Amino acid sequence: MTLVSEFGAACTAMDSSSALYAYDVDAAGAALDEAGWTAGADGIRTKDGKPLKVLMLYPANESQGVTAAIELMQVELEKIGVDAVPSPSPSYTDVIFSGGDWDMVWAPIYTSLPSDWAGILGGEFPPDGGNWTYNTNQEYFDLVSVAQGLSGTESCPAWQDAQDSLFQNLEVLPFWSSTETFYGDGAEFALSKGVLSPTALRVAE
Repeated sequence: MTLVSEFGAACTAMDSSSALYAYDVDAAGAALDEAGWTAGADGIRTKDGKPLKVLMLYPANESQGVTAAIELMQVELEKIGVDAVPSPSPSYTDVIFSGGDWDMVWAPIYTSLPSDWAGILGGEFPPDGGNWTYNTNQEYFDLVSVAQGLSGTESCPAWQDAQDSLFQNLEVLPFWSSTETFYGDGAEFALSKGVLSPTALRVAE
């Protein structure tokens, strides 16, 4: 499990699967109980009279598959007493970069380098900067600094540690990745960022 595309330019073999938390409804419910969120008669949790409600922002023009994924997240969160409200937007980037109202966001982002995420997850918060994820994970920042001091494949273990930290602290999680299959008959070719590269076409012997 990684945030870098398999067609990326570097560190495509990173795998942070071990950093992901196991699916455990009971453990999630126990954690919310400990935090003072009490389930009501309707199953939705409240604390100090405030319901546990989250807005799930996502692009309104996404495919039916994405809409189904959002609905699945809504159902799964309801199992632990969270009122998850889908919030489709025709321009979700305007919402996030203006500091708009959302709690979770489905962000279809393609990255070919692990360092791309350092820009997305660092800097000032909107509207003063581009850190629209509101990431404050200092461990991640420190690990990024280590990775940026290395070059080539030598940096990949450090980028892996940085990515692990993101998953463990729930700043960002991979949820779904599209796949495509390319076939060739009598020809050799290569892909660049998931797209057929014209300059790589060769007639096979």
